[in-house]
Amino acid sequence: MRIMIRETGQPIIALLLIILLSIVLWLYMPAILILLLWIYLFPIGISLLSGIIRGLLFRKWDTLIFALKIMSGILIYEDNKKFPSGLITILSRLIWEQPQTFLGNFGMQIMNSVWLIKKIDVYKRALICQGHFLNGGGIALGSFIMIDHNKSNVINILPMDERTIPEKILIRHEYGHLLQSVASGPLFIFKYGISSIITQGWTEIDADLRSDHEFLLTEQIMPVFGSHRNLKQAINPKWWEFLIIPVLVFAGYQINGAHGITGGILISTMLISLLNLKKPA
Repeated sequence: MRIMIRETGQPIIALLLIILLSIVLWLYMPAILILLLWIYLFPIGISLLSGIIRGLLFRKWDTLIFALKIMSGILIYEDNKKFPSGLITILSRLIWEQPQTFLGNFGMQIMNSVWLIKKIDVYKRALICQGHFLNGGGIALGSFIMIDHNKSNVINILPMDERTIPEKILIRHEYGHLLQSVASGPLFIFKYGISSIITQGWTEIDADLRSDHEFLLTEQIMPVFGSHRNLKQAINPKWWEFLIIPVLVFAGYQINGAHGITGGILISTMLISLLNLKKPA
């Protein structure tokens, strides 16, 4: 797998579109742009500074290199994709798959800044980080996948079809959550994420099913989870779930202005989360 900044032409177009989007936000929603830049740039700055300090003090530059790799995480896509498909993947990550993408960048950079990350790989459309920070578990936020080794050594992620290495099975599962993010966009945390943390129920089976299907379809890697026995097809958000947030936000604005917008966001996200705690019919 390659990081997109190694390609020619496409990263320039992607960056130009990002700049154009930033200009539009600055003209019409400057507060949102400032918030997004703060969430994205602050952890990057801390991580870069930590990497420089570690390099100067101990002659270990891996933290600085990891910070730069994480920065490129928003610009990766599968090698087999061509322009404009790869560009669509990037724009989807920047616009559609939020706020989980910015949260993934934030979390990975902060963990890197305290020297917890041991290895970073690019696989398909994911940036996979290995280290010791989640007590043996894993998490996927947007295109960022973080895997904890529970004090064991880091692994080479390829080949991915090995069934005897728990970390590779975990990576494949978390990739299923990444696919949920692609399908649900701004609803991901509330439809899948919160339910996954609280119940460890249908959302986990759904992630396994998506992962098995993706790996079988694109890389001819045999399924490892057998989730099809518990779930026949992936569960995507219903059309009306996408309407809940804008409708309640608009209603909140009509009732109480800016404060109503905040209330509308909180109520709608809580409602989506509660509706998805149990397996949908």
